[in-house]
Amino acid sequence: MKQTFNQQQQTFVELGNQCLIENIKILLYQTDPTIFDRIDFDDDNIYKQPLLFAYFKNSSLVQNTLETILYHH
Repeated sequence: MKQTFNQQQQTFVELGNQCLIENIKILLYQTDPTIFDRIDFDDDNIYKQPLLFAYFKNSSLVQNTLETILYHH
């Protein structure tokens, strides 16, 4: 069945979001390999937090900042 433009667009947005989430998970693991002992690996809402993007863009932030971002979710 052929998808409409809007359906195709939604599919691409969802794929993009999944790629972004996977990259955030990788960055979190590289930053702190034990992080998934403290947060729910399968809860995608955690990885959509805008402050996580800011954290990984700003290398001058300290580890405590990451903990604060994740635990205020």
